[in-house]
Amino acid sequence: MSKLCEGCNYHNFPYEARLPISSSKGYPIQKFNSLDDVKSYIPSLVNEAVEYGCPDVNYAVYNQLGTFSCTSLFLNNYSQKDIGKYLFCKDFNIPPSDGSYESQPYKTLQKFNIIKSAIGKLEEMQHRKMQKERAGK
Repeated sequence: MSKLCEGCNYHNFPYEARLPISSSKGYPIQKFNSLDDVKSYIPSLVNEAVEYGCPDVNYAVYNQLGTFSCTSLFLNNYSQKDIGKYLFCKDFNIPPSDGSYESQPYKTLQKFNIIKSAIGKLEEMQHRKMQKERAGK
């Protein structure tokens, strides 16, 4: 089991879950035998988010995945290492490789920009949530 999963109902295959995608018969129950089965529904989640005008499709898909799949199944060790490297470089104000910005590997710069953007979105969502909680009190 992944470190982030605490034994959810959707981590071990096979399992059945209700899909968050409505059909003419409501919200169907689907049997999932593998991660590929789960991944096959991602395009439908994306289409639904776009159709409803979601401002952040990635966030919408991630939230919907958690209703019928263990989201920790989508994590991989390479990405986790990249995130750790990004945080280390940021915290200690050092470049990922020797040299100036121009000498950094292009792929590393791309990854770091993606990670930075994702962390920024997460922090923004947390800030908005905190503001709503304060306003509600």
